Amino acid sequence: MNATESAGLKILADASGAFFGALFAFIFGLVTYYWTKWLERQNKDYSAIVKLEGILNEHLNTTSRNRYLIRGSIKTLEAGGVTYNILRKYRLVEDLELSFLDLDLINKYFEYRDSTEVFNHDFEVANKACDILREVVLSGKADPTTIKFNVKIMIQNLEVVSKMILATNEEAKSLLCLIRIKIQKDEPGLIGIKRLHWQPYKPTNRETKAEMSKLEKEITETKEASSKKISEGLSIIQ
Repeated sequence: MNATESAGLKILADASGAFFGALFAFIFGLVTYYWTKWLERQNKDYSAIVKLEGILNEHLNTTSRNRYLIRGSIKTLEAGGVTYNILRKYRLVEDLELSFLDLDLINKYFEYRDSTEVFNHDFEVANKACDILREVVLSGKADPTTIKFNVKIMIQNLEVVSKMILATNEEAKSLLCLIRIKIQKDEPGLIGIKRLHWQPYKPTNRETKAEMSKLEKEITETKEASSKKISEGLSIIQ
């Protein structure tokens, strides 16, 4: 082999090394890019699940508060008075479901969200009706018979709403149990290794029942603590 041929082979070897080096860098960069995006998507899903847990806990409190206010409003209306109670709407995060990876969770959340949106409308109507009735009664613009007729209708509507939101409350508790389990089982992990071949966790009936029992216990304890606090406050006032 002469010097010319040796130089040619060296140039070819150098070119091949540069090509494969660049190819390896490209593949490594591509894998790193998609791996990073996959981790981001997993963390977005997990963050949305955690956010939903907070929202559902808030909804349980909202339902409890609204049922308490409805009972008070009914008693006031039955006694011939006017109510100043205002029913609180369920807070919803727009497009939260777009962050979920679990199709079953998306479908369940869709159903629950639709129910809460219906009740938000019902709460708004009830609040507006109470405002109108209060204005009419205080201004004396309607005769007692008309007022009594409308009060009766309002009481009936409030009773229906109070009963119906219990069904949505059960939906909220069921969804919250699922979320709590998924928070434990679908955690992304430090660098996403846990979710390399990720599939949404499907809780067993036993796990769901156990979580529901735990939740019911927490709700009972919270109600008892709240009731005790109110009683202590009233005793101070008296």
